[in-house]
Amino acid sequence: MGQPFDFADADSNSLPYLLVSQLSLPAPTSVSVRAEVFLCPSYARLAPGVPAGSERVSFLVNKDIDPGPGLTVPPFGYPPKNGNPQKNSLMLGDINRYQPSSDALALTDADVANSPANNNPWKAALPLRPVHGNYRNELRFDWHVEAVRVAN
Repeated sequence: MGQPFDFADADSNSLPYLLVSQLSLPAPTSVSVRAEVFLCPSYARLAPGVPAGSERVSFLVNKDIDPGPGLTVPPFGYPPKNGNPQKNSLMLGDINRYQPSSDALALTDADVANSPANNNPWKAALPLRPVHGNYRNELRFDWHVEAVRVAN
């Protein structure tokens, strides 16, 4: 799932919106606000131009913390959608039930090659290749960042 770096009061399911107070961001209003912490500077340099108002993301969040098949456990929760109930975010201590927090991916750089679906509204605004050359930066749930080599 991509996380936009621009948000407004209508974006109540985005991480920048949900983390406003923790990140000392301005309160959401009807006018979009930029959460610079969700915008990789390399993305800003390499992303293609898109029409104003287009949804853009520079990071993808992990949508399934459980490494095994079958069970899907979204660490950041999931809003109610299409009749499915809301799933609450995991507490940090709960991450270790599924894998060590030092191994558990929280978010990664976004580009066309690792974008989850062709029908998402922001795929056209992604760089064609990883913005750090042969690497993507990955934030783990113990809050360290790794540069992970991308297979060619």
